[in-house]
Formats: sequence, C-alpha cells, structure tokens
Amino acid sequence: MNAGVRAINVIGNVLGQPGYHTQYQSYATSPAAGVHQLLVGILAGPGNVNQSIYELGWTDTGGLGVCNPNPICDPLVFSTLMRWGNFDVVNNAARFDAIESSPAAVPFVNANPIPSNHTLPNSFYLAGQPSWWRSMPFPAVGPDVASGNTGMCTSGTFSGIEATSPTQCAGGTFTALAWGGHANVNPAQDCYLNVMNGPPDGSGSVLSFDANSCYNGAGVGGAPPPPPPLPPAPPTNLVAVPD
Repeated sequence: MNAGVRAINVIGNVLGQPGYHTQYQSYATSPAAGVHQLLVGILAGPGNVNQSIYELGWTDTGGLGVCNPNPICDPLVFSTLMRWGNFDVVNNAARFDAIESSPAAVPFVNANPIPSNHTLPNSFYLAGQPSWWRSMPFPAVGPDVASGNTGMCTSGTFSGIEATSPTQCAGGTFTALAWGGHANVNPAQDCYLNVMNGPPDGSGSVLSFDANSCYNGAGVGGAPPPPPPLPPAPPTNLVAVPD
C-alpha cells in the first residue's frame, strides 16, 4: 500500500510466502523516513521492504523502502490501516491485535472501535456457499480454516509454487501445511491442478478446458452439486398489435 492509500481494512486473510517473507511490516513514520519491524525488533532506514507482509506508505515500487522527493512517504497509510484476524507466515499465527484494529480518527476518517469477538463470517458479500463451489470447503482460505489442502513445492522445478500433492512437484519435495492448514484450493485451482493436470507454475502448452469435467467431475473437492434448474421455456402464441 503505497503513499496515499489510506483507511484500508484487511480482515480475515492468510498472508505471505513461506521462506520469502521474513519481516512483519515496513512502514513510513514521516514524509522522509520509515522503519522495518522484525520479530526481534525494529530497524530504521531503507531495506528490503518487499520481504515484509505489509509495505505501508513508501513511494518506490522497487521494494527498497525509499521516500522520493515527489511524492513523499505517507505515515497515514500505517496509522489509518485497520487489521483484524489475519494469519501471516512471519508470526505463524492469526493476529487479533486491539491496536491494529482501532486506528485513531483523522480528518475524513472516523475512529474504529475494537471488534467485540474473534468470529469471522464465511463471506463479507455472499449469503452462503454458491452452488458452483461444489462440496469443497467454503470459505477456502482464512485464519479460521483448518486442515487446508494447499501445500507448496519446496525444491525442484516448482520450488515455492502452490500444489496439492507431491506428484505435482515433479520430483521435488512437498510441504503439506505450508500455510498452517489455513488454505484450500478454490474450484478453479482444483480444476487446473487435479482435473486438467496442469503444472503448478502454469508453464507448458495450452490445455483443453471442459467445464463439465472440471465442475461436474472429480477433483479434490468430492461429489459435484446437483445441476442448476432449466431456464423457463420461451413464450408461445404471442400476437403483435400495431398502435
């Protein structure tokens, strides 16, 4: 979130790449400076901010943590950010931090009260699991999701790439709970990896896609849902009367 990106909410996510992200956050503290927060302390000055779970308020896009003269760094990105119930691979836990959840009021942005509990809804925009989701876990990803099937190839051709089984790692090693069991593949990823048998990194030639095979066939999600109802029949015996 670069300079100018203010009053953002980050709730109920699973964040980071195991083995790559090594610091929790790096953020601007003034228009000209910032810090990098590790698990063991805070460092001042430029650094590899792109290895942070959160990059907040910087101006450069190269991941160095630079405050260019125009535009300048923005400490309000950090101070107006609301975070609650996010799992990250640096802390290896979901954070329910009252300070992070309750940024103070600033002009045009009201203060945020501390949430009353740790319960997260399955979705912030869907009333329930959609039919095309099949019987796969819903939601697929979240700090409250357990026994997720998303792992990661940890060596070989596809090292660092998501997968669901060792056979997809082309002889490399496989870690089953790379995200602590908090992540499942969604129906599209399940289709690609387990029905179309695509390589985890998307390389190779174009694959043939068949919706019936992917969304009405077998994958890691089990049996498909019943087919949707037929559309209404077209009207008959219509008469046009000129006026």
